[in-house]
Amino acid sequence: MMKKLLALMLSLIVVLGLSACGGSKDTTPAVDGDTNAKTNEPAEAEEVITLVSTQAGSTADSVLGQGTTKFEELLEEYSGGLIQVESYYDTELGGIDSQLEAVMTGSIDVCCLGPSYLSGYVPEIQVFDLPFLFDDYDQINATLDGDPGQYIASKFEGSGVKLMTYFHSGLRSITNSSNQINSVEDVKGIKIRVAPSETQLATWEGFGAIPMAMASSETFTALQQGTIDAQENGLTYIYSSKIYEAQKYLSLTKHSYTSMPVIMNQNKWDSLTEQQQEWVQKALTDAANWQRQATADAEEQIVNDIEAYGLEVNRDPDRESFKPYTQAAYDVFNKAMGSDEILKMVQDYVANLK
Repeated sequence: MMKKLLALMLSLIVVLGLSACGGSKDTTPAVDGDTNAKTNEPAEAEEVITLVSTQAGSTADSVLGQGTTKFEELLEEYSGGLIQVESYYDTELGGIDSQLEAVMTGSIDVCCLGPSYLSGYVPEIQVFDLPFLFDDYDQINATLDGDPGQYIASKFEGSGVKLMTYFHSGLRSITNSSNQINSVEDVKGIKIRVAPSETQLATWEGFGAIPMAMASSETFTALQQGTIDAQENGLTYIYSSKIYEAQKYLSLTKHSYTSMPVIMNQNKWDSLTEQQQEWVQKALTDAANWQRQATADAEEQIVNDIEAYGLEVNRDPDRESFKPYTQAAYDVFNKAMGSDEILKMVQDYVANLK
């Protein structure tokens, strides 16, 4: 009951644009005996800090949501209870845009959300979304944790938030209700939901589809009503949001990857001691490693479950047929960056991993 009340209060704060949110509580124990006796006064207990953390757009039982829960558990363990986390999920604290604004102002301390919502502040973050950069999760993890991931994180300096780590949304595949997809020819003319991103729009225009930018919360209804034929997403999201209930076909194209950056309010981070920062960073790093592995581990079972539900699954589509049509997305990204330097940095880094 208390958590629901806090969620309501925080939602109101986000809507009204306020920036005040309770961040700590006093855990000084009561004094036994004669409270007027100065010799009986205890030493002041160390302050307990409470962080408000959200998994924007994903439910608590999703793999992304479980990653947020893991962060809560690990931080309490590493800090010995001196830093606690109040975790919220999906839209409990408002829409994704409003949650991002709340992190900027400090009403929310930590938030995991999709890169398209951050691209207005750091457009470079979209580089990891570009089609066919990665073959597998080993390449992805090494890139995110290596120089490219750290370079993108550095671009958030001065934005009001600090990029702490990256969770996985996963390698993306296509579901649709019109026909099974085996090659790029099969997506020509289909109406497909994409994230609100110029590079995503360019990707699917390059493939010959008709992309329609749409919030994830609107996708299921649009599929049911026939407004769109298809959508593309990570398997864990397709499963947790029950997208498969409105579709007939699943093709494991793995055409692109979506990171889920975890950001923290910069002022909150700066207010922590060096020891507290170490606890927070370690908890997020370890939670990210756990969540990434959980994403990879869940995918085969998800495919089996979706197939058992009744969808026709293409496990081995012709991925190579799509690759000649990626240049349109690369061109949009490079134009926004002013050069191909960032894309080339990532491509070269991945090539050295093979």
